[in-house]
Amino acid sequence: MRRSLLQKNMLIMSFLVIGRLIGFAQYSNVSVEKFPVQMNIVHVDYRDSSTLVFVSYTSQKGVKYCTINDRACIQIKNNNKKYRLIHSINLPINSEAEKNYMLFDSVGQKHNFVLEFEKIPTAQVFDIIESEKDPNSLNFYGVSVDTLKRDGFKDINNFVSSTPVKETGSYIKNGNTVYYINSNNIIVSISVHVISQYGKYFNVNVDVKNFSGKSILFSLSHVKAEGYFYIGDVVYETYPLKVLTSTEYDKKVSSRQTLNNVLLAVGEGLSAASASYSRSATSYTANSHTVGGLYGNAYTSTYGYANTVTYNSAAAYVAQQNACAICSNYANGQNAIRQQLNDGYAKDNTIQNQTEYSGSFNIKYKQSDHFKIVFTIDDVQYPFMF
Repeated sequence: MRRSLLQKNMLIMSFLVIGRLIGFAQYSNVSVEKFPVQMNIVHVDYRDSSTLVFVSYTSQKGVKYCTINDRACIQIKNNNKKYRLIHSINLPINSEAEKNYMLFDSVGQKHNFVLEFEKIPTAQVFDIIESEKDPNSLNFYGVSVDTLKRDGFKDINNFVSSTPVKETGSYIKNGNTVYYINSNNIIVSISVHVISQYGKYFNVNVDVKNFSGKSILFSLSHVKAEGYFYIGDVVYETYPLKVLTSTEYDKKVSSRQTLNNVLLAVGEGLSAASASYSRSATSYTANSHTVGGLYGNAYTSTYGYANTVTYNSAAAYVAQQNACAICSNYANGQNAIRQQLNDGYAKDNTIQNQTEYSGSFNIKYKQSDHFKIVFTIDDVQYPFMF
């Protein structure tokens, strides 16, 4: 479950205070029979109400993320009882409802975190199990703590503060998936849709929350996007995708609306002109009689139709007025849409501490296997892959 920054800070502070007020026993001499190659248990803290496990992580090649599932637990050897995970400090917890991960920027990056489980008996060999079905899970087997050598108090805040978490994840809101990255107390959240509105685009809704303690700048000039084509798992082509500023998109809207207004005006003008005239058709029969012909008297009948076109000035005036009203209402509606789009379009903004900024922007659509959007805020990159 995601927690607010204030909740996380309060949680760490509560550990610091409780650790000094209640009994605890900390041990650094820890051995493990089998464990993930990138992880190492460096400390175990037996407290009156829980057990804390201090873990150091080193990112490996090809691994971008780290997390722990909310169903992780401790199991004592030869004991079927499970001691559930209560909290995770500096490592996101993954659940069915929310997908949360630690995002690594480079291979060999160090990261420290602390896992709090329900209190377990001391001097017992135990396993930490995230998922026995997944060999890549955070599983430690045969954890043994040397309780003969007791250490002094280990400060949780000092342990985790040197490796701040860069958290990424997703959750569902009103049927839409929202993706976020939290780094240095700056949270960037986005959702992406394909739209056909005055062109075809990836429409990005973005929200930036600033708890960094200083003002930050959001600018679309610091947003980059690129598409990818794959053969199997190998990227064989990448290309940049155009991120439109509010001015660039407004020009496209204005141009398309002008064309729409012209086409409507032409159509309504033709309709009004047609309504100014009335047409009627009459049939007629003409007979002729010739006397004394070669074969005697001759009789001839002629049949035909006569079309009459009548111009009605009153009808022309009414039709023209109706056409003007339709065009005017349409143009006003188009202007309102343009204004609404421009008002909601993301623009450069200074985001002060403890405030947030929301908007949307468009990326020119192009078919691809995957595409990436990278925000750069305060010299930190926030990459999103789709």
